[in-house]
Amino acid sequence: MVGTAMAQALTGFFQARQSARLLAEGTSDITEQLDPSQLLLVPVADRANTAVAVGMAWGGAPVVLQLSSTERLGAAFEVLSEAASAAAQGVRCPLVLLVGAGLNEQGVRVPGGVDVLSPASGRDIAGALEAAIAAGRPTVLLEPAGQGSALGDAPVVEVDPGHAATVVVSGQQLPEVEANLRDAGLLGQVQLVCLQQLRPLPPALAQMVQSTGRAVVVGAPDGLAGATARAVTEQAFEYLEAPVMVAAPEALVRTLNSALHY
Repeated sequence: MVGTAMAQALTGFFQARQSARLLAEGTSDITEQLDPSQLLLVPVADRANTAVAVGMAWGGAPVVLQLSSTERLGAAFEVLSEAASAAAQGVRCPLVLLVGAGLNEQGVRVPGGVDVLSPASGRDIAGALEAAIAAGRPTVLLEPAGQGSALGDAPVVEVDPGHAATVVVSGQQLPEVEANLRDAGLLGQVQLVCLQQLRPLPPALAQMVQSTGRAVVVGAPDGLAGATARAVTEQAFEYLEAPVMVAAPEALVRTLNSALHY
């Protein structure tokens, strides 16, 4: 059973992506709302179902996997580890595994190469789904604790034309990034964009970058930030005046200065 915010985010995701599939062990609030062609109900068999989901993702379909329990995640993670290794070699695997809150409390170690997203709000869930699929790597999506309410607003800074660069940041990082830019006297020079408010993600980001010609994505180069930067480069190449850069929050000011003077 998923919370209201997760159910709404999933419903919107599947309505926007007719090619997406939900592989679920049993019915839930979300399975009752989907187009039957997008739903595959399966018996409880974590390892086998994860393998099926990986195969579907390798075939090109965005897949969300909903297991009936988190007690046997070790078996699922063994399969995801192999998929992550293949993704590192360029084999796309747009697969999201839904997991309830408290993963760390279970003592289960997420294998290397598998991204883990922990949304802070309802809107973060929708953005996290889009970002995970765009990355093309196996991703664990943690359902926020106590997120039974409907989709809420992520913190968003208003954006205006005429700025020197676009800074792309997740809702969770936004307060820290905004403070760092303000302290450096750069906040008024950039278009600060909350990743979770942009849907569909790559085209919307590309459109935002067109007005500045420069972009910095906050995060890890080998994670979702790197995938986002590559998507922006592909879709907005003709508008870019400098390469799209990726920077950790603590290195953002230095990287941004480099971008502004490229």
